[in-house]
Amino acid sequence: MATCNLCPPGHRDIPDDQMTEHLRTEHPEVDEDGTHRSDDSTIVPDAASESRPR
Repeated sequence: MATCNLCPPGHRDIPDDQMTEHLRTEHPEVDEDGTHRSDDSTIVPDAASESRPR
């Protein structure tokens, strides 16, 4: 079972084999990598979530 974090709580469980179809039909504004394709913005990873050498 996959989890669609774009859906409201209680409606997030999607069978694995249906996730691609779910994203295409229910969330057409989202690309396969999870970024929004409608606003042409650039996604920059948050460096705070990376481990830092000590």
